[in-house]
Amino acid sequence: MCCRGEVVSPKPVDPSVFEALEYLVSMYNQVHTGDRCNTQAGHWINEAFVVRLVAVLEAHHVVGRGKVINQALSGWRRVDLCRRLRNKFAHATGKIRSSDSRRLDEDVKAEFCLDEQQSIFGGHFILSKDTVLQPMLEACTHYAQALLELEANELDSPAGS
Repeated sequence: MCCRGEVVSPKPVDPSVFEALEYLVSMYNQVHTGDRCNTQAGHWINEAFVVRLVAVLEAHHVVGRGKVINQALSGWRRVDLCRRLRNKFAHATGKIRSSDSRRLDEDVKAEFCLDEQQSIFGGHFILSKDTVLQPMLEACTHYAQALLELEANELDSPAGS
């Protein structure tokens, strides 16, 4: 719904999302170098990656602005976790303090099979590159591809079929 009461249809996925995701990974790899692994600076870079990942998905109409995450598509849970994490990093301290944050932490650990692991930075979410960020990126990419194909099929099919 728009500010004057009119309903606005969500825009279709912009196919350039995949190019934008490749660029995001390229930039991440340039700044997240070996000397920053397992450091506070590295953790901040990982948080920024999550924020930027969701920004790319929003800018290319994969999520946000009237789009409900399609739970029938592969990767939807990780897209949702990414969105929820982004909200913690962009709109709060990113620390695990509230019951909502603890629930999100449990959901992340369950989804990425982290069991009882803890962040090396007490009170923060686990954001390791190999076990969380890479699988999250892959899920977001697969989800965007599936949504793009679904929307293309809906446009190609005759109305009422």
